[in-house]
Amino acid sequence: MQLKRLGLSLAVVTAMILFTTGNVQAANQATERIKQLDTTLEQAQEVTLVQKFFRLSTSYDVRVAGKSVGTLTGDFWHPFGDTLALETPAGDVAYREHQSRRLLALSIARGGVFATADGAYDGALREKVWALFFHQYQFLDKAGDVVGQSRRNPFHLFATSYRITDNNGKRLYTATTERWHLTKQIKIKQVRSSKQINMKKAVMVTAIEEAIDEAKRSKR
Repeated sequence: MQLKRLGLSLAVVTAMILFTTGNVQAANQATERIKQLDTTLEQAQEVTLVQKFFRLSTSYDVRVAGKSVGTLTGDFWHPFGDTLALETPAGDVAYREHQSRRLLALSIARGGVFATADGAYDGALREKVWALFFHQYQFLDKAGDVVGQSRRNPFHLFATSYRITDNNGKRLYTATTERWHLTKQIKIKQVRSSKQINMKKAVMVTAIEEAIDEAKRSKR
């Protein structure tokens, strides 16, 4: 009887060790996938967002050099504010942008916060209320200081273009939406590298700008 109890105890302990080890390994693998996606995006000179065919909300395939490296999904009708998530092919969330709800924040302009994979605050996004002819967003660093802007070109015929600049007006990224493919494609090019406004933020703000432009088009 004691041997049976001892055997049962050993089996339980072994199962717990295997379970814990499996969880640690899975977490480590997810961390490596997230690091790989982050490195790929930050080293890329051009990132292409390809809109997926079947979608209930914002959904893009993220490609670098023609290869799919992740997905960008968004929910622009969420009761607690719009959300965007950049994910690895395995579904690990590598980066987020979450809107600060306007009514609760007593603001008429859209604002949002960026967060890393572990949920750490990584700066903010704020819409300028009095920007004429185009939507303009300001990027804020962790201290709340403005470090750059994103704006849409108000004059376009066949393609919508966007640009992201630093506080000195130097271009960091340019983006162009192409609508003559089977599905919409957005090409985001890095003009010069920036530690304060990385490619992940450029991808997110471009998707937000495009969602606003798409909503306006649907009302025409």
